[in-house]
Amino acid sequence: MAINFKKGPALSLGQADKVAKLAASQSVIAGQVVRVKTDGTAALGVSGTPADDLVGFSLNTYSTSTGLGDGDAVATGSVGIYLVSGDTVLEVDQDGAASTINTSNYAIGKLLYANTDGKLTTTSTNAKLVGVVEGIRSLPDTSTGATVGAQKLFLGVKLLAA
Repeated sequence: MAINFKKGPALSLGQADKVAKLAASQSVIAGQVVRVKTDGTAALGVSGTPADDLVGFSLNTYSTSTGLGDGDAVATGSVGIYLVSGDTVLEVDQDGAASTINTSNYAIGKLLYANTDGKLTTTSTNAKLVGVVEGIRSLPDTSTGATVGAQKLFLGVKLLAA
């Protein structure tokens, strides 16, 4: 449930490339891939993405059904989005299943795609190419309920130009 900027600026909602309200009945977790639809709303994943939709990583966690989230997202109902560009290396833990982040599944240089569920995959079916594996790093697990001192694996993503 996290996104970490390894290279490039870490952004607040006010500094995000794009700020968009979530479409009805949507929930996103920071680090998941979202698309900004032509009507200006954000939706999880890349399913049915028209060519003119923008694609990026959510900087916030927010649910339209519960109104729960973090930071500015709660007050605004919007999420900050870091658009896919070739200038940044970021780290995310949203890969489909945290236990699958390892060097066997994610070799350095392997292509990464955004899946329909907003998580990263190495499979190109129904997915959009967003970057390549830059590395894997163990960071402190700051998620709710995590054991003190617990570590979590993050996938380093070198973004490709949109």
